[in-house]
Amino acid sequence: MRDMKRAAMDVHARVRTPLRAHEAAALISWTYNLGDGALRTSTLLRKLNAGEKTAVPDEMRRWINQGGKPLVGLLRRRWAEAAIFIGKDPVNACVRAWREIDSLDDWPAF
Repeated sequence: MRDMKRAAMDVHARVRTPLRAHEAAALISWTYNLGDGALRTSTLLRKLNAGEKTAVPDEMRRWINQGGKPLVGLLRRRWAEAAIFIGKDPVNACVRAWREIDSLDDWPAF
């Protein structure tokens, strides 16, 4: 809970454009997983603060590497976060990510 609160504070401090609750929730999840350093230096934040909300899902998709290697599990997580960001039901987004994404080439339409 402490870590999630920290991620929420980081998002609040760095994002300069108004967010809806579902957009904030997705960014908090993303920041919780990747850390404030990733948020602070990301193209995602730069585009978001420039008002380019539609760019956020594609920017989230870029963050699927661990130890320099892309992972299907991280792709699933990023897809779910992107779906939540655009307003999809969080539970359904997570279920769909695990049911529909089996390879690094998968990125189902929202």
